[in-house]
Amino acid sequence: MKKLFSLCPVRHTILLLSGALILAHLLMRQSAGLMQFVSRNLVGPVNRFMASLTAFLPFSLAELLIAALVLGFAVCLITAIYRAVKTGKFGREAYKLLLTALSMVAAVYALFCLLWGCYFYDESFAAK
Repeated sequence: MKKLFSLCPVRHTILLLSGALILAHLLMRQSAGLMQFVSRNLVGPVNRFMASLTAFLPFSLAELLIAALVLGFAVCLITAIYRAVKTGKFGREAYKLLLTALSMVAAVYALFCLLWGCYFYDESFAAK
């Protein structure tokens, strides 16, 4: 296990942190009061700050970042195929590629849970 972690420590760390954030979101959403506190006092200010940084852009920054993520994964795929053919270590390169894909998806979903998911469990607009 230690050998696998040392192969890609950054990817493993991103995957573990993302999983912890997703798990925390799943546990917190059981409490409406806690989600209300998180959305108003923690996530709300972060969203307002991010909006102030990106309000001048005539396009969606999130869509641009997702497109860059897809392009980055395509580059990783091409690089992994090249390295696998060059070195003959197909299993190692397949593992790194799978870990890259999982960590990217987990990070995007964790950020979604953090930045927008908590609003789904806050008070409704009608109740506010």
